[in-house]
Amino acid sequence: MAAASLPAPARRWVERVCGAPPGPAIRLAGASTAAVEAFRAGGRRLVIKRFVHRFFVEEDPGRAGHEAALLDLLGPTPVPAPGLVAVDRDGSEAGVPAVLMEHLPGRRTVPNPCPRATAEMLAEIHGIAPGVPYTFRRHLDGVEGVSPPSWARRAGLWERAIERAAGPGPQSAIGLIHRDANDGNLLWDGPRVTGVVDWLSGCRGPLGVDLARVRVDLALRGEWEAASEVLAAYRRVGAQDAHHPHWDVVDALDLLPYYRGRDAVAEWTGPAGNSAAAAAVRRGLERFLGEAMAELG
Repeated sequence: MAAASLPAPARRWVERVCGAPPGPAIRLAGASTAAVEAFRAGGRRLVIKRFVHRFFVEEDPGRAGHEAALLDLLGPTPVPAPGLVAVDRDGSEAGVPAVLMEHLPGRRTVPNPCPRATAEMLAEIHGIAPGVPYTFRRHLDGVEGVSPPSWARRAGLWERAIERAAGPGPQSAIGLIHRDANDGNLLWDGPRVTGVVDWLSGCRGPLGVDLARVRVDLALRGEWEAASEVLAAYRRVGAQDAHHPHWDVVDALDLLPYYRGRDAVAEWTGPAGNSAAAAAVRRGLERFLGEAMAELG
């Protein structure tokens, strides 16, 4: 991937923070709601996340501050999250809200290299005890007006799931959750997790949401055996009452805003159109939802 310069406001901000100008920047793959670029400045390898998509900033103006708060909280813990260098919460210095952080080793890897290591990292995150300044909330704040997606093959399944998700969640383990624990946010060196990135949704909430998200992500790619292995491994090392099919249903339904076309990111590579890949992803989500509803009974 070709290197390029950061925009002028971001360059000036980095130079003020680091005391040295940033070198050529390389856009990192995987980010769908921000521009994420790696570069060197003053002998350090750094990453800047710039919240350039107006839709997401308007939806949540505190995104940069949220992620910075989580990175600050995780700094002294064993979780391999990026070290926080600086934050521009409102974009007054960098041109847009931005987080400057340390670069982590490793790379995103698909298919999942080691479900057991994924489960162990989730348990590590869930074992962090300090107070978390954000509380879990649904991406779909309510189910009123939500209907099965137009592509659903089992509309009745979706209707029952929407009804079940409207009820209160079960009593289950609560703690620090990543909230978007999918393979796109794990960095690997072989079978070892070397980094956990993208903490802008981190909060205090039901641990089962993280278990649901990592498994639904695997299901959407057809990695059903890996999804089962993650759950089995987590049960050996994590909170015994973390998993509950209610959270599987909640997380599957929380993907509906994207599947219903409510995304404002031009580079979104999710299931848009009628391609065979999109159809497979949709079938995976419906199967995941069906299995969770069957477990709920």
